[in-house]
Amino acid sequence: MKVDEAHLKRLQLISRRANPGRPGMTSKNQDRLRQFNDQVNVDALLTLPDRILAKMPSGTPPSYRQALEVQTAVAIGILLMIPMRLRNLKNLNMDDHLIRTRASGVVHLAVKGPEVKNEVNIEAVLPAPTIRLLDEYLKRYRPVLVRNPSPWVFPGEAGKRPKTGLGAQISKYLKKQCGLLVNPHLFRHIGAMLYLLAHPGAYGVIRLVHGHKSVETTTQFYCGMESTAAMRHFDEHILKLRDQAIPPPVKRPSRRPI
Repeated sequence: MKVDEAHLKRLQLISRRANPGRPGMTSKNQDRLRQFNDQVNVDALLTLPDRILAKMPSGTPPSYRQALEVQTAVAIGILLMIPMRLRNLKNLNMDDHLIRTRASGVVHLAVKGPEVKNEVNIEAVLPAPTIRLLDEYLKRYRPVLVRNPSPWVFPGEAGKRPKTGLGAQISKYLKKQCGLLVNPHLFRHIGAMLYLLAHPGAYGVIRLVHGHKSVETTTQFYCGMESTAAMRHFDEHILKLRDQAIPPPVKRPSRRPI
């Protein structure tokens, strides 16, 4: 039809909305999740925020590079506990989204529905380890990254806007430190995978965690994810039976007289 590029892009967007294709997880995300069938990779990811903070020197003021590392640790720590989308993560505002009952008490993370892609509120209580990590970052490391007053948990260089390169920062650090190919959105799938491996069929819990409006959406994404765990249990059972099996006696060939 020889339409201009802008018009073509609008048509392509309408086409994708009208026919989004097979529902569920993309093959790219499925491929990347296979990294976490290896417990070493799971352990490396889960312990990374604490390991980053533990290696920071305590006697001297942190450098800019060290402050960036701790910022990355906080972002990963939040994504592990509350698998939100990148847009909501980088737009976290200390005045609007972090609600404290007292100075060192419970911290609620609350994001209103209109700010979320599926318009479902994000409401969670941060676990104690995440609060300790966040407080250390806000007190000691964040001031190194931004000089001007700023409400953003992850501020841009001037502090007027949230940081735009946070997603790339997370992915590059995970690749460098752990050898893992992980983008921020994959944390949603990693969390679901790890929970479903331990609780097969618990799609209702994942629906609430991800804010899906129906359990059918959750099931379309994650049904069958437990198959790897099921196969592992099956293999372990067969190997156990094999170890217990008594081999039949060896039949020696009879000697015929010459």
